[in-house]
Amino acid sequence: MSRPKFAPPPPRTGLANSAPAPVADPDAAERFLSGADHAPAPQAKPSKAAPKALPWIDADDEARVGLYNVRFTKREKACLEYIGRHTPYSMHSFIVSVLRPAIAQKIMELTGDSGADIKALLEPVE
Repeated sequence: MSRPKFAPPPPRTGLANSAPAPVADPDAAERFLSGADHAPAPQAKPSKAAPKALPWIDADDEARVGLYNVRFTKREKACLEYIGRHTPYSMHSFIVSVLRPAIAQKIMELTGDSGADIKALLEPVE
């Protein structure tokens, strides 16, 4: 039984191998080059995010949203199960109670903001 022979793949003609499209505006290159000796003024980078740009500002902190899977090692999962069996915490409530202060701390480091919306993450979860 002989193996079937396959035809070689067709030559690639994608954008990666093609030349750039010609410029529609013939004066565009000249305008670009004429401004080449004028450096634009440097833009100041905002060091802190604007409060309106932060995604959690108007987010509800009461209802839980969909699941987010966290991959644990077998040892970590066994430890969490042990905590769940031997404390008043469920595995979920323990993880959330530990994560919320860590999230708040990192947000305060990143934004410099320690407002009430961030401090709410430090409050115990029921």
